Amino acid sequence: MALIDTHALAGKNDTDNIKVADHLGQSITYAESYTISSVKVYMMRLNDPGDIICELFAADGSGNPTGAALASVTVDAITLMPDQLVEDWREFTFDVPYAIVADTQYALSFRTTIGGGTIYATLADNTADNSYAGGTGFYSVDSGANYANLPYDYFFETWGEVGGGGGAAVNMLPINIAGAWAW
Repeated sequence: MALIDTHALAGKNDTDNIKVADHLGQSITYAESYTISSVKVYMMRLNDPGDIICELFAADGSGNPTGAALASVTVDAITLMPDQLVEDWREFTFDVPYAIVADTQYALSFRTTIGGGTIYATLADNTADNSYAGGTGFYSVDSGANYANLPYDYFFETWGEVGGGGGAAVNMLPINIAGAWAW
């Protein structure tokens, strides 16, 4: 698996909260086709926000999610982040990898199953930096019914295999090579 794209952790000065109704995400665009299998984001949690759901969507003309999720994964927040208030890169490996089409914008969206008040997860950002040319940060405060763009980007990495390219889920079975599982 190779690092395909990143908006690196530089100048982090803020975090935004992910809750049940408060979805956060980042639109992304790639110059070539590849199969996306996982996403890493810089995040932490406060208390137990239940599960964190990471979804890949097609993006509308503004870079916001549209239609049904193309790929998704649900991860228990405490399993993913055992310690509260400790920021780090967290990986979300999609249940089924997805074949990204070159020069097409997609949206990575994050939400929780429990949250409100002091129960949430966060995504890290730099509010002075909107340098990722392939998209922008976005949010929804009404469970994804409406979205708005942010003037900054979230920190992310996308991982997968170069090539692919049909805009469809790709069934890849893990194999064991010398005691290590690989896609």
